[in-house]
Amino acid sequence: MKNRLLIYFFYDKDGIVDDYVTYFLQAFKPYCKEICVVVNGFLTENSKDKLSLCCNNLLIRHNEELDVGAYKHALNQYGFDFIRENFDELILTNFTMYGPFFSLDEMFKNIDSSNCDFWGPFKWYIAEDKYRHIPSFLNVYKKNILKSNHFKEYWDNMPYIETYSDSVSKHEQKQTKHWISLGFKEGVWIDDSEYQEYWNKHWPLYCADSLLIENRFPFVKRRVFYLDNFQLNIFNVTKNILEFIDDKTFYDVNLIIDNLKRTQGDKFKNYKYKLKYYKYKIMKVISISKNLRKHYKDKFTNITQTIAYIRYIQDFRTGKSISHLGQHQNRQG
Repeated sequence: MKNRLLIYFFYDKDGIVDDYVTYFLQAFKPYCKEICVVVNGFLTENSKDKLSLCCNNLLIRHNEELDVGAYKHALNQYGFDFIRENFDELILTNFTMYGPFFSLDEMFKNIDSSNCDFWGPFKWYIAEDKYRHIPSFLNVYKKNILKSNHFKEYWDNMPYIETYSDSVSKHEQKQTKHWISLGFKEGVWIDDSEYQEYWNKHWPLYCADSLLIENRFPFVKRRVFYLDNFQLNIFNVTKNILEFIDDKTFYDVNLIIDNLKRTQGDKFKNYKYKLKYYKYKIMKVISISKNLRKHYKDKFTNITQTIAYIRYIQDFRTGKSISHLGQHQNRQG
């Protein structure tokens, strides 16, 4: 294991830590020497206990300056000299993602093999100035940056963050250019050029199902599930995501649904989203069952079909051959 420090920013207006958060943090433990969670606002006692089991250091601060303020607070608490001397890599990430849906081995192999100083999963396109930057929800800073004076200077000179727009314009959209201008190398996992036709549609959200299924990006942004403000028609995207997670991974989709139901108000209060999803799931199981009957010429009983379907899912998850069950249906939407 590398000497990695992970700093995880968390905020919830009710001070509640849902299980998707603890799952996320537990998944990073084998890859990080130390995990620090910094909370803006407050936590319920139960949530404080939950987070304490997932990290080495729990910091709770006033709710100000959003994610940037939280990261800066944690960095100052550790001390830049201490980080430089004791860690080879620093990961900054936060509560805005669900997952991971796959082992993180693949992601960390990419990080380790990438000849870079500053890493992110992909680049995001800014239509206004036609610039692509690495988004700030998952950043890795390697030793060359950490041991330089530029890293401390960057955070010491950070302007005060009042709004989400400030966080984006004064940090997220700024830092990729900043590190490159100082001679550091950027690195990304997924080539965004394959999604160029969607760059003007907030492509990492609009194509979130493809990122998960085809690129095996192990996370999904939470706001993919409540994008009314962007007026994007992405119901098929969320349907594909939930179907894939439930069918092809060991991740419990209820971690997602329960968080959305609690935090997104009327849209999920009456399980409308869950019912839509499971109505789709029931139809999919019926369709697969029909295909099995056709493939095996009605030789199987219902219970045997069920067993075959379970084995089909298990084989996919473990990477074994599934040819004996016939061709899997293509993803729609």
